[in-house]
Amino acid sequence: MSRPKAAETLGASRRQIFTTVILPLIWPYVFSGLVFVVDSMNEFVISFFLGQFKTVTLPVKIVTQLRSGYSPVVASAAMFFLMMSVVSFALVARFGDLPKLPGARSLKE
Repeated sequence: MSRPKAAETLGASRRQIFTTVILPLIWPYVFSGLVFVVDSMNEFVISFFLGQFKTVTLPVKIVTQLRSGYSPVVASAAMFFLMMSVVSFALVARFGDLPKLPGARSLKE
C-alpha cells in the first residue's frame, strides 16, 4: 500500500496528504533541482554553443563584456552567482541527508 493511500485511509484530507506525506518525500529532489539550476547559470560553454544567434544569455553577455573591458556590473554578477552557488551547496550540506544520497555508502557497511 502506498503512503498517500494509507494517509487517505486514516482520514487525512487531500491538503494534509500533500503537506505531510508527498511534500516531505519530494522536497529533497525539488531542492536539488533548484541547486543545479542556480549552478548551471555559470556555464558559459554550454550557453555559448547551444544558444541561438538572436538570444544572448547572461554567461555569454558577461564574457563579451569582459573582453571589451572591465565593468563593475560583471564583477557584481559574478559574485552574486558565486554566492548563490556557495549558499545553495551549504544548505544542502547542512540540511540535506548526505549519507542517504544515491550511491553513498552506509557508515555501518
